[in-house]
Amino acid sequence: MSDPKAYTVGWICALSTERVAAQAFLDEEHDRPEYVSHNDNNDYTLGKYGKHNVVIAALPDGEYGIASAASVARDMLHSFPNVRIGLMVGIGGGVPSKKHDIRLGDIVVSAPPNGMSGVFQYDFGKTIQDQGFRTTRFLNHPPMVLRTAVSGLKTQDECYGHQLGDAIDKILSENPRLQEKYKRPDQGSDRLYHSTFVHPRDSDASCVAVCHSLNLISRPERTKNEDNPAIHYGLIASANQLMKDGLIRDKLAADKEVLCFEMEAAGLMNHFPCLIIRGICDYSDSHKNKEWQGYAAMTAAAYAKDLLCRIPPSKVEAKDLRRIPPNKVEAKDPLCGIPACRKDILDSLSAPGSIQHSPTVEPTPGTCQWITERDAFKVWRDGEPSSTIPPRSKPADNKLWIHGSPACGKTFLANFIVGHLRESKSEQAEVMYCFLDARVEAHRDRDAILRPTLRQATGIDPALTGNYLYNVYREPKTRTLTTDMLYHLWPKVMALLAKRKRLMIVIDGFDEIHDKYQEEFLGCFNKCEELCGENTLNLRLLILSRCCPSLDCHNQSFRTYEIAIDDTERDISVTVQESVERLSRVTGFPRFFQDKVVNEISEGARGSYLWATVLVADLEITLPSLCDLNKRLKTLPREMAELYDSILGRIDSTGPNRRRIVKLILRWVTLQYKALSIQELDTGLALAIIRDKDLGSSVNDLLLQSHTIHPRDVKLALRGMCGQLIRFSRPESSNKIEVLPVYRSLTLYLVTPTKRLRQQHRDPINIPYHDKFFMAETESHATLGNLCVAYLTMPRFADPGKKFQADGNGPAEWACKVRKRMENDGFAGYAALFWAKHLGEAGPDLPKHSSPLDLERRKMLLDKESGYASCWFEM
Repeated sequence: MSDPKAYTVGWICALSTERVAAQAFLDEEHDRPEYVSHNDNNDYTLGKYGKHNVVIAALPDGEYGIASAASVARDMLHSFPNVRIGLMVGIGGGVPSKKHDIRLGDIVVSAPPNGMSGVFQYDFGKTIQDQGFRTTRFLNHPPMVLRTAVSGLKTQDECYGHQLGDAIDKILSENPRLQEKYKRPDQGSDRLYHSTFVHPRDSDASCVAVCHSLNLISRPERTKNEDNPAIHYGLIASANQLMKDGLIRDKLAADKEVLCFEMEAAGLMNHFPCLIIRGICDYSDSHKNKEWQGYAAMTAAAYAKDLLCRIPPSKVEAKDLRRIPPNKVEAKDPLCGIPACRKDILDSLSAPGSIQHSPTVEPTPGTCQWITERDAFKVWRDGEPSSTIPPRSKPADNKLWIHGSPACGKTFLANFIVGHLRESKSEQAEVMYCFLDARVEAHRDRDAILRPTLRQATGIDPALTGNYLYNVYREPKTRTLTTDMLYHLWPKVMALLAKRKRLMIVIDGFDEIHDKYQEEFLGCFNKCEELCGENTLNLRLLILSRCCPSLDCHNQSFRTYEIAIDDTERDISVTVQESVERLSRVTGFPRFFQDKVVNEISEGARGSYLWATVLVADLEITLPSLCDLNKRLKTLPREMAELYDSILGRIDSTGPNRRRIVKLILRWVTLQYKALSIQELDTGLALAIIRDKDLGSSVNDLLLQSHTIHPRDVKLALRGMCGQLIRFSRPESSNKIEVLPVYRSLTLYLVTPTKRLRQQHRDPINIPYHDKFFMAETESHATLGNLCVAYLTMPRFADPGKKFQADGNGPAEWACKVRKRMENDGFAGYAALFWAKHLGEAGPDLPKHSSPLDLERRKMLLDKESGYASCWFEM
């Protein structure tokens, strides 16, 4: 039996005829797999083409279309986890035209024209008055390794011609059983009729018998110098319907330069990125017949084998079908190979709060690819000189600033760019990244960029960087790298690496750190450029942000690109489309209604990724009926404030109790100084509920426990209460799930008075529920500060335990005790750090928002002789 982990190429067919052709070209046929996934319904043929182990599967007998193809691909990836490239090989309907002399038996390959994916779904779109039908589904490119092989094979065939006919003849001579069905039919049966002439509807007779030859289009025979079968590269049209209309065929050929029609590819491209190869068996009109199907399947299989044989196995092993986002990549161990005495220096780069900052959101497959076609990005990525710009005004080719309006999808784009660079980089290039979020305390620090990127640098060349750091800071007192040390070290380490490799640094959310820190980092990078000297172009910096004064000052040295609505419109459509399809699997919405929902939401977004994603995520939670959703589409909110208000309006309609709980949750989530974990937030919420019920209640462990939720149910309860107004994030090197507001605009909506919020919008906005959820900042901070104090004055903190001793084992025991207390009780650590900061934000209004019990607790906490004071001060 064969090991499923040994197979790296996935080959999908629609028909048994296509599978027979694929199997006939195998150089080796292997035993059936040892095991497959429990829910895998596919039947597999395993074997080898050249040096590649290939798994072949076909759609269930009698089933066709996009959904069936997607199901087969999904099951294949579950059972064969190491499949790295995909092929969809079989037959299709040709689209002959004056520009493309396509004939039966020819091959059409889905080569991407003008940056498109090579496949488009022509039955998915929208109809606009006076504009007709417009397709709106956008599909992924084939993987780069396949596109590169196509380019090479295309060049080879143009120079020397292909040998596909000879390969087919050899297979058929070795398999006489296949001769009758799979040999090339007589050339006289290749009949192309005028598109206006339709095969008699009530006749099953052949075209030779009932279709007059006067309706045939005359075409000269191919010469000896022309390939026969010919290979065509271009756009393939896919849909859930069989194309049998010559007029529609010709219209799409004229509008889109379509070369072929088929029924499966659109179901694969976004989930099983692959190349589509079709042998032409008819002309997509009413004169269809099956005479050429066998031979067309053979030509497609022969081409696919030729293509695979051009790809070195090492490239397939290095290429993954499923693009791995930056936060999922298995990092190199930067301490590997470095003596233990030197590890303590590098350990300081991974101290709590200084971890490598990774994205918490991943782009929808098939989105963000437009950036690879933009000149500014290509120059930055490839290092091509910009000769069209005069030298004095010419910005540096190694620095690029991509900026755009809030919520336009910059983090999605940054995530895609990191993945794209990793996929396409050479062995001499390395990618580093940093995703900043001002809601996370560590990301606001002065060294928020330097520490994580330096940590990644140590993984690129551990021996070089580790030894350098050790040699510079070998004294025991300096084994922990301070921020000032980092600013001294960073340029030198990066310049050292840039002499050996190209370093590509991607920073998202540059505007999230203080203007002063932005300037300091840019100065640090400029110093690094000076140290690089002639290797400056090996050091590449890409920054994504909103408008930044610091970058505006440096725009002479940066290339810039502004994200336009036209850029994100396509991405939003794809993202909405995926969510609506997921929603429809539960609600059963028909296809025409799904199209309507996608079109309405995509157009209403007006370039705002956040608006679209929050809206469709809210639909997935509320699961409206077709009638309810139809009503919602007629009154879609225009601004984020209106969208937040409509979500809170539905929460309000469920009753005052839920409104009260949601407001308490949002107060913590939007005004927290450090992201609370779900368990810590549960504790804070329990404190708020106790206080809300009776300001005179004394808090103790028993009372607190009676108001908390079982740890297993906390996340579900929070999501059920707040829906898409909150999001969950798991930081690297942590098993805790943190709770954050969906976006900073939610905080602004909640803490801004209604009158001022209306004034901030040029057009009138409809926010009838804002007053019910409005949270005055001073009152809210006073409340949160008092809750922290209430927690720190619980009976369990009355005795601090063994006091700190100045000698002996006292310090170690004391540190261990405090550390264990904070690990076991995360909320205690938050309360100890931030109670005074919350109360300070309340300002002179603090007495007004505090009860006598609150004042008494603060006195207890500040009494130096009390155990409460010792506990919180230690933490």
